[in-house]
Amino acid sequence: MYSTIYAEVLKNQQTAEFMLDSQTPYFQLIDVPFLPLGNVNKFKLLGVIIPFVVSIFVFSLLTVLLGYYIQEIKPILSETN
Repeated sequence: MYSTIYAEVLKNQQTAEFMLDSQTPYFQLIDVPFLPLGNVNKFKLLGVIIPFVVSIFVFSLLTVLLGYYIQEIKPILSETN
């Protein structure tokens, strides 16, 4: 008797799986495609100005450090040799 009930339950499960698989598409649409983002021209100028200012700052800092090295540290190192 239990085997008959088990067989019926198994048959119902397989039928349900088959019906679900037949209704579910193989390829599902995940996201709706959209056009590329709009034109972002207002930040083009900042994209040129900010790196220019940063590079001038770094160049100035390196120039000051190199001058300090030549005037203060290099004579001290040459005296010890």
